[in-house]
Amino acid sequence: MFRGADSDGDNKITLNEFLEYMGVIPPRQHSGATFRRVARSCDLDGNGVLDASEIRQCLADSNFHYTEQELAGKMKELDHDGNGKVSYEEFIKEVFGVDS
Repeated sequence: MFRGADSDGDNKITLNEFLEYMGVIPPRQHSGATFRRVARSCDLDGNGVLDASEIRQCLADSNFHYTEQELAGKMKELDHDGNGKVSYEEFIKEVFGVDS
């Protein structure tokens, strides 16, 4: 319930977010929060970053299937700082073309 109510993805529920979730006031569009929720949904172990297996699963769930070589190339595209993990920010910037 709490994740659904946290529309801006900051791990806090404001009064407006609570009222929106309860249907008391109409929801606002939170595209940044939506992108962050997508990234979070790909983070299977919940550690705040995406590794190659999580990227592979996320892509497969979206009907994109890659060979190991193609996946390695995707990881290089996504992993801007070269640490072997893809932060939510890196993921959002590459996948959606926006800064989070």
